[in-house]
Amino acid sequence: MVAFRPETEIAGFSSFFETGARLGAKHILVAAYDPDLGRFADRFAGFCEAAAQHGLTADLEFMPWTFVPDLATASAIIEKVGKANAGILVDALHFDRSKSLVGDIARIPVDRLHYWQICDGPANLRRPPKK
Repeated sequence: MVAFRPETEIAGFSSFFETGARLGAKHILVAAYDPDLGRFADRFAGFCEAAAQHGLTADLEFMPWTFVPDLATASAIIEKVGKANAGILVDALHFDRSKSLVGDIARIPVDRLHYWQICDGPANLRRPPKK
Protein backbone atom coordinates (compact mmCIF):
# COMPACT_ATOMS: atom_id res chain seq x y z
CA MET A 1 0.00 0.00 0.00
CA VAL A 2 1.13 3.52 -0.77
CA ALA A 3 -0.12 6.05 1.77
CA PHE A 4 -0.10 9.53 0.23
CA ARG A 5 0.73 12.19 2.80
CA PRO A 6 1.33 15.92 2.23
CA GLU A 7 5.08 15.31 1.88
CA THR A 8 4.79 12.36 -0.56
CA GLU A 9 7.02 12.81 -3.60
CA ILE A 10 6.46 10.69 -6.72
CA ALA A 11 10.15 10.64 -7.68
CA GLY A 12 10.89 8.40 -4.71
CA PHE A 13 8.85 5.53 -6.13
CA SER A 14 11.06 4.57 -9.09
CA SER A 15 12.53 1.46 -7.44
CA PHE A 16 9.10 0.53 -6.07
CA PHE A 17 7.60 0.52 -9.58
CA GLU A 18 10.55 -1.36 -11.07
CA THR A 19 10.47 -4.00 -8.35
CA GLY A 20 6.72 -4.44 -8.62
CA ALA A 21 6.93 -4.92 -12.37
CA ARG A 22 9.82 -7.37 -12.01
CA LEU A 23 7.79 -9.41 -9.51
CA GLY A 24 4.79 -9.49 -11.84
CA ALA A 25 2.60 -7.14 -9.82
CA LYS A 26 -0.34 -5.59 -11.64
CA HIS A 27 -1.96 -3.23 -9.11
CA ILE A 28 -0.96 -0.74 -6.42
CA LEU A 29 -3.29 0.11 -3.54
CA VAL A 30 -3.26 3.85 -2.77
CA ALA A 31 -4.71 5.55 0.32
CA ALA A 32 -5.16 9.29 0.80
CA TYR A 33 -3.75 10.70 4.02
CA ASP A 34 -3.44 14.20 2.56
CA PRO A 35 -6.14 16.68 3.66
CA ASP A 36 -5.63 18.76 0.51
CA LEU A 37 -7.52 16.70 -2.06
CA GLY A 38 -6.47 19.01 -4.91
CA ARG A 39 -2.81 18.36 -4.12
CA PHE A 40 -3.54 14.67 -3.64
CA ALA A 41 -5.27 14.45 -7.04
CA ASP A 42 -2.35 16.18 -8.77
CA ARG A 43 0.20 13.86 -7.17
CA PHE A 44 -1.98 10.82 -7.74
CA ALA A 45 -2.15 11.72 -11.46
CA GLY A 46 1.66 11.83 -11.58
CA PHE A 47 1.82 8.55 -9.68
CA CYS A 48 -0.55 6.97 -12.22
CA GLU A 49 1.63 8.17 -15.11
CA ALA A 50 4.75 6.72 -13.53
CA ALA A 51 3.02 3.44 -12.62
CA ALA A 52 1.66 3.07 -16.17
CA GLN A 53 5.22 3.02 -17.53
CA HIS A 54 5.63 -0.26 -15.62
CA GLY A 55 2.27 -1.77 -16.55
CA LEU A 56 0.78 -1.08 -13.10
CA THR A 57 -2.59 0.31 -12.10
CA ALA A 58 -3.02 2.72 -9.19
CA ASP A 59 -6.16 1.89 -7.24
CA LEU A 60 -7.57 4.35 -4.74
CA GLU A 61 -9.07 2.68 -1.68
CA PHE A 62 -11.63 4.74 0.18
CA MET A 63 -11.75 4.29 3.95
CA PRO A 64 -13.78 6.40 6.40
CA TRP A 65 -10.76 7.55 8.44
CA THR A 66 -8.81 8.80 5.42
CA PHE A 67 -9.41 11.96 3.44
CA VAL A 68 -11.15 9.85 0.79
CA PRO A 69 -13.80 8.47 3.14
CA ASP A 70 -16.36 7.14 0.66
CA LEU A 71 -17.06 5.95 -2.86
CA ALA A 72 -18.41 9.32 -4.03
CA THR A 73 -15.16 11.08 -3.11
CA ALA A 74 -13.04 8.35 -4.69
CA SER A 75 -15.11 8.47 -7.88
CA ALA A 76 -14.75 12.25 -8.15
CA ILE A 77 -10.97 12.03 -7.78
CA ILE A 78 -10.61 9.23 -10.33
CA GLU A 79 -12.74 11.19 -12.80
CA LYS A 80 -10.66 14.33 -12.23
CA VAL A 81 -7.37 12.46 -12.62
CA GLY A 82 -8.55 10.85 -15.87
CA LYS A 83 -5.65 8.40 -16.23
CA ALA A 84 -6.40 5.08 -17.93
CA ASN A 85 -4.74 3.07 -15.17
CA ALA A 86 -6.41 4.93 -12.28
CA GLY A 87 -8.94 2.77 -10.48
CA ILE A 88 -11.11 2.46 -7.42
CA LEU A 89 -10.50 -0.33 -4.95
CA VAL A 90 -13.67 -1.44 -3.21
CA ASP A 91 -13.14 -3.32 0.06
CA ALA A 92 -16.45 -4.75 1.26
CA LEU A 93 -15.77 -3.91 4.91
CA HIS A 94 -14.72 -0.31 4.25
CA PHE A 95 -17.57 0.08 1.78
CA ASP A 96 -20.02 -0.84 4.53
CA ARG A 97 -18.31 1.44 7.07
CA SER A 98 -18.31 4.35 4.62
CA LYS A 99 -22.09 4.40 4.28
CA SER A 100 -21.69 4.36 0.49
CA LEU A 101 -24.58 2.98 -1.54
CA VAL A 102 -24.56 -0.28 -3.49
CA GLY A 103 -26.20 1.51 -6.42
CA ASP A 104 -23.17 3.80 -6.64
CA ILE A 105 -20.98 0.84 -7.55
CA ALA A 106 -23.02 0.32 -10.72
CA ARG A 107 -22.06 3.84 -11.85
CA ILE A 108 -18.34 3.11 -11.75
CA PRO A 109 -17.02 2.35 -15.23
CA VAL A 110 -15.98 -1.31 -15.31
CA ASP A 111 -12.49 -0.39 -16.53
CA ARG A 112 -11.96 1.48 -13.22
CA LEU A 113 -12.53 -1.63 -11.09
CA HIS A 114 -9.25 -3.55 -11.40
CA TYR A 115 -9.67 -5.70 -8.30
CA TRP A 116 -11.64 -5.90 -5.04
CA GLN A 117 -10.87 -6.77 -1.44
CA ILE A 118 -13.32 -8.82 0.53
CA CYS A 119 -13.44 -7.93 4.24
CA ASP A 120 -9.79 -7.70 5.19
CA GLY A 121 -10.48 -7.09 8.89
CA PRO A 122 -12.94 -7.72 11.72
CA ALA A 123 -16.25 -5.88 11.43
CA ASN A 124 -16.22 -4.77 15.06
CA LEU A 125 -12.77 -3.21 14.92
CA ARG A 126 -12.69 0.39 16.12
CA ARG A 127 -11.80 2.84 13.40
CA PRO A 128 -8.41 4.52 13.67
CA PRO A 129 -8.55 8.29 14.23
CA LYS A 130 -8.37 10.56 11.19
CA LYS A 131 -4.81 11.76 10.67
